[in-house]
Amino acid sequence: MAPQSEPTPPAPKRRRVPVSFYLHSPTAWLIGINILVYLFTLGFSHSFSKIDNETLMRFGANFGLYTLGGQPWRLLTSTFLHGNFFHIALNMWALLNLGILAEILFGRRSFVGMYLLSGLAASIVSVAWHFHTGNPGVLTVGASGAIFGIAGALIPALALQKNARLRKALAGNLVGIVIFVTYTVVYGFQEARIDNSAHLGGLIVGLLLGLMLPSSPGGNDSQHSGRRLAVFAVAAVAVLTGFVALQKSEIGILEYSHAQAAYQKKDLAGAIEHLHRSLQDRPRFVDSHYLLGLIYLEQRENEQAKSHLLAATQIAPDWANAHSELCIAYLRMRELPDALASCKRAVELDPKDPDKQFNLGLTQRANEDALGALESFTKAEQLRPNGFDEEAMLGESLVDAGRTDEAIVHLRLAYKARPADQHVRRLLAQLLLDRGDREEARKVLGQ
Repeated sequence: MAPQSEPTPPAPKRRRVPVSFYLHSPTAWLIGINILVYLFTLGFSHSFSKIDNETLMRFGANFGLYTLGGQPWRLLTSTFLHGNFFHIALNMWALLNLGILAEILFGRRSFVGMYLLSGLAASIVSVAWHFHTGNPGVLTVGASGAIFGIAGALIPALALQKNARLRKALAGNLVGIVIFVTYTVVYGFQEARIDNSAHLGGLIVGLLLGLMLPSSPGGNDSQHSGRRLAVFAVAAVAVLTGFVALQKSEIGILEYSHAQAAYQKKDLAGAIEHLHRSLQDRPRFVDSHYLLGLIYLEQRENEQAKSHLLAATQIAPDWANAHSELCIAYLRMRELPDALASCKRAVELDPKDPDKQFNLGLTQRANEDALGALESFTKAEQLRPNGFDEEAMLGESLVDAGRTDEAIVHLRLAYKARPADQHVRRLLAQLLLDRGDREEARKVLGQ
């Protein structure tokens, strides 16, 4: 501070906030808990610059499929997790600036209630939004939803403050909070990494709480206790009801996620059971129809597979994989015209996939279209050179076309990829014998 001239009376010393205030301040405690959790998770992470998703998931990140699938505690734990230093630093700075003011206006107990309820509501809205947009597997963490709840509560508390002197004194705070909220929300719509759904969920709950709770500084923890209790009870019931309703509305997707887990563990019976439950809740859930079709194909239950894969193509007409698998079901059932139509549609939608070109070749060969099959197998081999199936079928098609020398080239590659395959060994050996290459033919036959 610049020295004062002698005639000027000394400036009054700025009152410092006593340490005891911070010892009893829930804002300080929340900041401390968030920092400790960050340091703790950092110790388990594979990087010192950020917390990896595996660690965040382990310690309670909000992951919709798990949260709704039996781990609702993630709604709360996720609000104490942060992905990197910048993430936690920005959130704690905002909490420090907003939290102390909210404590003064609403009282400490009300502040804690608002913070936790806003955080829970933000997590629920985040899960609901990601399920609605078809991204139920999004992982989210951070205290920003709860902090937006505090900001939302302060807006009506400051704008509608009955104490005129206080309203005037805090007018700058109100403007700053509105600017902070507006800027962050607008920026969040432009930045994919920011979970704006959580921000808006926390903000709306905070606004409602700020409108209903008393906000006069001093004595708030002892005054209007009945009103506060009623407000928080209603808010808690509303948040719980919202979570239960969301859980019930997403049973189809949850059952599908259980089916995926069972399928990965080779529990096909369990996967089928979960998928049928999924379709009971959502009869037109295309992913469940498709996975059921794949499982029935594996089990050689071709009629069942055809039924579900056909449903998948009707619901999602541009899904190339569904058309390709449906082609296989038709082919096994010898419904050749339908098989050909499905495989052609799959290739039309995804011409650079070797599997789809290969399946089309099989179907054309079954339809006795030798030239078409040769063309499709050639494309499949170009897309996946040295693959056993592609080289073997291209070799056989070249034999059918009378192009023996070219057939030998590709059958040699198939033999190299899978020497134990008896069909390829015999066909290659026969072609070599016909050409007079007896020594190589004996080697191929293992003689």
